[in-house]
Amino acid sequence: MELREKIRRAAVPYVPPGELIQAVIPARTVPSPLLLAPGPTPSEALDIVSAVFQSLFLWLGHRRRVLVVTSTLIVVLDCGRGRFGRPRSVLAVVPRRAVGPPKGLVRHRVTIAGETMRIRRRFFPDITAVG
Repeated sequence: MELREKIRRAAVPYVPPGELIQAVIPARTVPSPLLLAPGPTPSEALDIVSAVFQSLFLWLGHRRRVLVVTSTLIVVLDCGRGRFGRPRSVLAVVPRRAVGPPKGLVRHRVTIAGETMRIRRRFFPDITAVG
């Protein structure tokens, strides 16, 4: 089964009654890269420790979100760090507005309800379709 179809089926209980799902768009939050700014280190051992810490920080710092677009609303679902197909809760329900045309070569950045999320290029056609 395709990822979009899995997400769509899992998102149905979180959509308000009477709303029809037009698109589901997976997104991720990413911690600020400024928190990982390299500093001077006195040895290679500390460089390795720093690299491991930064990788762990990035892995623990991201969260998976799903934007469920209906005819009048955008419902933002939290999927935790796990799979996109298993939403846990509703983070925000905002009036539908254009997410904007996709920008960037690899990811499109969108801010909804004060949270910045990144959408992979694979889902650019979905953004254009609901735009």
